[in-house]
Amino acid sequence: MRKWIIALTGMLTLFFVSSCGSTAKLQFNPKVGEVYHYMSNTEMDMAMMSMNIEMNVKTYFALNTVEKMDTTFHMKMSYDSLMISQSNPMSGKIEYNSNTYNEGNADQNTKMIANTLEELKNKEFDAWISATGHVIKLEGAENLGDAGGMMQGTDPSGVIKSVVIAFPEGELKEGQSWTVKQTSGSIGIESTITYTIKSINTDDIVLDMSTSIPENQEMESNGVSMTISNFESTGELTVERKTGMLLEMNTSQSMDMEMNMQGMEMTASTESTTEIKRLD
Repeated sequence: MRKWIIALTGMLTLFFVSSCGSTAKLQFNPKVGEVYHYMSNTEMDMAMMSMNIEMNVKTYFALNTVEKMDTTFHMKMSYDSLMISQSNPMSGKIEYNSNTYNEGNADQNTKMIANTLEELKNKEFDAWISATGHVIKLEGAENLGDAGGMMQGTDPSGVIKSVVIAFPEGELKEGQSWTVKQTSGSIGIESTITYTIKSINTDDIVLDMSTSIPENQEMESNGVSMTISNFESTGELTVERKTGMLLEMNTSQSMDMEMNMQGMEMTASTESTTEIKRLD
């Protein structure tokens, strides 16, 4: 039972002075040879079976711009560190830090998390990204197993898409909206993200965002089948005009779930917040 709670809480942290009438053309245009460093911090509360489970996932990662080929950029993504803290009545306190983890001193529950995440250390993932911020291809994440989708901040595809915003071609103006459809490769969640330009400034563009999924969306991961309802996700993000890359994002999310874990039926609800910041 403890194993399922650990996997489930990680898996569910899914899923980012202006002038009136301003316009701008936004392109994904990182500097070749530049390494962009980020911090992502997710805090989640889950209510399940009269228990309250708290979880914090903090990751530090980097995107290195290797080369530009016509209008496509080749980037390498890597994790600098992963830190996970979890507290629940059944398994107690779990602490994992990739910088200091020592298997000999770790308890069994911490080892369960570490076994899926240790493989991410010192590993690079190659992404090819278009000038409109669309991920064309990702290599290196095909055989990650549980590590790829266990927790937000550990799925390379999700990490890259969180800091590389897809946007339409042509001039953008304040108040303009567009949508981007995404599918999580690790757990199969289909989502629609709506971006709306809040303000256009000299150096950056501020966007509101909201994410929706089909009502009663079904998914399965690690032997847990689940139906999601009452999903809400909103946030605000700031994009750098000269590179088209994320500078900062803050989002909040909530949902209800009906789950089946090896024939055991239960319900749960979660609330979470995520902050992502560029560090350089």
